[in-house]
Parts: sequence; structure tokens; C-alpha cells
Amino acid sequence: MGVKRLGVENLADRVLELNGRAHRSPEIARTSRYARSVGFPEINIDLITGMLGETEENWRACIDGNPPIPA
Repeated sequence: MGVKRLGVENLADRVLELNGRAHRSPEIARTSRYARSVGFPEINIDLITGMLGETEENWRACIDGNPPIPA
């Protein structure tokens, strides 16, 4: 089907909630693990900077792939 992108947007649940996103970090982790387990050779993750409630510290953690920092 050609799908290889996850619209993660941010790793912090608080930021996702403030911006009206339906997904949270548990769904992000579960979907990523599932995609790997079924053999996706490449997965792109979209992040959005400047979301409501985001901090510089949170943004850096998202880029580094670290556990979310409460925003």
C-alpha cells in the first residue's frame, strides 16, 4: 500500500491533548512496534514544532527520541 509514515507530531501526551490529537504515546509506541514486527523496512515519523504547550526541552526530547518530558 506504500504507507511508511507515522503522524506522531509530538511525544508528550499533554501537548497532543492540548492540540486536539486523538492519539497518545501508548498508541505511538504500539503502532511503531507493530510496524517493525510485520516487516516495515523503513518508518518515517512526522514531528510538528510549535504546537500549543510545547517547550524547547520537550521539542529536543522528541527529536532525540527520548521519553516525553511533561510540557
